[in-house]
This record gives sequence, C-alpha cells and structure tokens, in this order.
Amino acid sequence: MAIRRIEPLMLNNKLAVVRINNLIDRVDGDVSSPDSGIVDVGVSDGTIILDSGTVILHTAVGYGGKHIVVKVAESGIVLVRGVVGETIDGNEEILLSSYQAIEMVSDGINWWIMGSYIPIKDAEIIELLQTLVRLNRINNIHMGQVTDTEIDEGELEDED
Repeated sequence: MAIRRIEPLMLNNKLAVVRINNLIDRVDGDVSSPDSGIVDVGVSDGTIILDSGTVILHTAVGYGGKHIVVKVAESGIVLVRGVVGETIDGNEEILLSSYQAIEMVSDGINWWIMGSYIPIKDAEIIELLQTLVRLNRINNIHMGQVTDTEIDEGELEDED
C-alpha cells in the first residue's frame, strides 16, 4: 500500500500538515490504516494511522534503525506498546490522543521516540503569541528601546 500523505484541506494547521508529511516521508514501509482495534505491527509496516485502539510494535531486536510512525486519525485514544520486555523511551506503553503522532526508531534492543506531533489549538497559538509580544515589549522597556507610554495595550487584545 502506498503512503497516504496528509492534504492541506484535511487539517486547519498548515504547519501540522508539513510536520506529519515529513514524518511519513522518513519512514520506509507499508501504511496500515484500520479504523480501530488491535494492530500488530509487522516488520514491513512503517506507518500506522488509527482512530482508536492498541498498536503492538514488532520486536526491536535485530531491527536497529527501523522507523515506525503511529498517528491518531480522529479524536480517539491509541495505546502504543512494545513486545514483552521491550520499552518505548523506557516506558512499557505510550498513550496518544486526538490527532497526535509519534515517530519511533529501534536501536536493536528497544524503541525510542525520535519525534512527535501534538496539535495546538488556534486559541492556544494566539495566547502564546500575545504572551511573546508582551514579553518582547517588557524587554524593550527594560533595555531602554521604548518607553511604557509607547505601548498600546489595544494591540495586544484578541481581535474577534
């Protein structure tokens, strides 16, 4: 099965589209995309896109350098675990929720998380940017580059 790339219209966040597609581009292997349930990852699998359920990774032993991406396609919950005795970043299991994705690589003994995508809501991005603007303005006041009377608090309000 060919790797299914994420189209810009599928997600509202363009950066998310780029990050997810970059993860998919780095992974060799088939794409598995069941709706839900238990997915036993085979050695030829590279990307698992799942609404909800459990993903059981194949053994890391003997597969050093193997990459696997797991993506939650809907607003569900996916549990990712290795085979008995193997860990993912030292944990027996990793829990993913709504639209999260992780990329893991085997070191030949265990699995390691190399990258992750955790979606941020637009409101959270706006709040973060407003905070950064405030901190920048405060820094400029302390550096003597601008006076506090030059700051227009209206610029920092959320525009609806």
